[in-house]
Amino acid sequence: MTVFREIRSHKWTAARALLTGWGLWILSLVWFFPFVSGYFFNFKVPKPYPVTSPFASPDFFARGLGVAFSLSDPIGSASSVMWMPIGAPRGINQRGLADVGTFIFGIVLPFIVAIICGWVVTRFHRKQQRAAILLFAGSILLMNILLFARFAVNVGSRAAYAFAGPLSLYVLASVGGILLGGSLCLSSKRENRGARTGD
Repeated sequence: MTVFREIRSHKWTAARALLTGWGLWILSLVWFFPFVSGYFFNFKVPKPYPVTSPFASPDFFARGLGVAFSLSDPIGSASSVMWMPIGAPRGINQRGLADVGTFIFGIVLPFIVAIICGWVVTRFHRKQQRAAILLFAGSILLMNILLFARFAVNVGSRAAYAFAGPLSLYVLASVGGILLGGSLCLSSKRENRGARTGD
């Protein structure tokens, strides 16, 4: 049975796989990444007024990153939430992915979170594991492509071109992690089946 037939014949399972995967992914983007960002990003911003006291600091100090969702621009907010691990550090750190902290936060952590999401989706959908994991990974890829197309139209080709490289690595790490997590669950299932037949 092909993947498309499997998805069509088990619509509720496919919907449940999407809800499980996207629920975990959004939870990690809204809670986990802002939580761990304090360990990666400490920055200072000069105060806009003169500081005359010898006991006051001339800078504001900030730690970590956050996300916000605005109902006045839901599609723009969705893209900022989806791209938070790669987009928010680029606004602070001009070195981009050449900085180790930005690379770990923007590429390595999303890869690890994607592996976990892919494993959970595959684990909870045992009968249609292959279809569930491919559907979830495909939906992440499609959503990023659609959001980037809107972003490119809004900001122009020059700004979109500057952001396309890091975003491509982020999407590749996310989709690759989901597929790897799904294949880890599939391979452990095969090993367990082989161990049972050997007994």
